[in-house]
Amino acid sequence: MTINIEHLLDRISQKTYELDAYRDHLIKESVCCLRVTADNLVKAALQAQPNIVSRLGVDGLKPLKEEFKLIMSSLGSQAHQVLEDDELWEYKQEVSLDTVDKLKSKGFPVVNGHLPKPFIEALQLLLSPIGAWLNAHDLASKGDWLIANSYYHFQGPMPITASMLESAEEFSTRHQEYDQLIEEFIGLQNGQEQNSVLDLWDSI
Repeated sequence: MTINIEHLLDRISQKTYELDAYRDHLIKESVCCLRVTADNLVKAALQAQPNIVSRLGVDGLKPLKEEFKLIMSSLGSQAHQVLEDDELWEYKQEVSLDTVDKLKSKGFPVVNGHLPKPFIEALQLLLSPIGAWLNAHDLASKGDWLIANSYYHFQGPMPITASMLESAEEFSTRHQEYDQLIEEFIGLQNGQEQNSVLDLWDSI
């Protein structure tokens, strides 16, 4: 391994460490956003079904409220488990001479307030317990939820809070710096391989 490649790998490692902090902040903001979204979805569902709410009355609503509180109390831990999965984050890929052919540098694009699809799908998946709870009590609005693989997938647009969007944009900017390092690493390695081929040819 040449000094240039070794130095570049050190820079990539340092940038990965820096991205961890930005990712953690984005996850924190995402959890807050999920809580707000879940609360708003339930309130909207209740408003859309006044007859059911009226029929349940206070005595019928109390146990539902307790169930909802339980779902909300576990939302944070479930969100961290899902959103901290390395498979969700490109920058957590293994970077070495052995993996250079598999490396990606697509980044974490945030365009016009839209976050990457895999990340949004992960957030929507975390709302599944809310969809299941609403459906169990006949409070789910038709068309709002799609059942697939035993999960309730929220079909509406995923609301993004201003603070979450700001965090996502900052992470995206920092990720671009990582992507540039990856592209530089791939180019340097490919260049050295080509030079090695020519050196071998010239030596014969």
